[in-house]
Amino acid sequence: MLVYHAKEDTIQVLDYMGTSPYQASLDAYSVPGSNEVGIRAGMIPAACGGWLALLDRYGSMDRADIFAPAIEHADNGYAVTAKNAEFMAGAATRFSSTGAKIIMSRGRTPQPGEVLVQKELAQTFRKVVEGGAEVFYRGEIAKHIAQFFQENDGLITEKDLADFQATPPSNGSGLDTVRESVAVSVTRRISCRTRFCRGIAAEWMNECTTHFDVVDGEGNAVAVTQSLGSGFGSGVALGETGMFLNNFMNWFDLLPESPNAIWIAQTDRDVYVAVPSLEGREAVRGDWYAGSHGDLTDDGADGVEPDRAWHEYPSGDRGTRVRVESAGAAVSMEGRIPADVIAQLEARGHEPNVMPDWTAGVGGGQGIAVDQAEGSLMGGADPRRDGYSIGI
Repeated sequence: MLVYHAKEDTIQVLDYMGTSPYQASLDAYSVPGSNEVGIRAGMIPAACGGWLALLDRYGSMDRADIFAPAIEHADNGYAVTAKNAEFMAGAATRFSSTGAKIIMSRGRTPQPGEVLVQKELAQTFRKVVEGGAEVFYRGEIAKHIAQFFQENDGLITEKDLADFQATPPSNGSGLDTVRESVAVSVTRRISCRTRFCRGIAAEWMNECTTHFDVVDGEGNAVAVTQSLGSGFGSGVALGETGMFLNNFMNWFDLLPESPNAIWIAQTDRDVYVAVPSLEGREAVRGDWYAGSHGDLTDDGADGVEPDRAWHEYPSGDRGTRVRVESAGAAVSMEGRIPADVIAQLEARGHEPNVMPDWTAGVGGGQGIAVDQAEGSLMGGADPRRDGYSIGI
């Protein structure tokens, strides 16, 4: 999460990625796929800690007001969109019995327009409103989560939850441009893929990542990217909390010689790269841009050059994107790439995989452009996703 505080004129970074369980080891993942799906696939749930840390540091509203809309949507349900339905159907085979109870209450995943109700999640949010981070990481919710893990041969314990802390906001000047943050993330991810490529790319095309940007009337801004990893993460809903567990243990390596091996990275944050962005334009007009791309964040963000994003985001991210899926010559691309370009790539030894013209498989994004001189905001959302631009 990146936070621009207008009064202080600072950009702060809040890192609330989870950490791996203390009991994580190579032996704990001897069953193939157990680091990708199921009870052992998840790192410590961290999103709630991040939200509350931000609220404590910068918030002007109380928890009850902040959580009220989410509680209402969970309690009374919301109409599933076409894109929601597509993602849910794609994740259907991943659900544990607790996950299927929530998403497949009709015996199948919801169709567009059908209402999804999440009563248990609403009740968890009410407990957070009352007890804050304490109840989630050391109180009633933490005890319920730890008991669920113990009863289902999981790894996360009460100590794992109690020891988790979101990294306090720090100066973000080192990552104050889209280009620099993307360069760091892409280099790191491709390096890991090249040395320790895992699995078949098509098997991790599903996703469960979201991004949002907000700019308020005082000029403050946040750019937030958070994720469960794959579609509904591990597929496991944590007991009666209504919350799905991520599957970020999949981003550690199971090779003991890897610098990112599970046994080395124990209790550490993994190599998953989220790239919310704030791009300053002071040298041009004193303007700036807040935005990012949801899942496949390094590939998606790399597909949006700041200059083009500046002009095109209000009408949607129209640029054609490519995606490096694994080490080697394979490269995926949207179908709007001209045929002669594809032929040239093949002639040079590449292995093009032509995807649909517009696909969430190459990421998705949204952003807000701020014109400080005019006092105007321009927002736009990627047509590959379900995002919207809303002025209130």
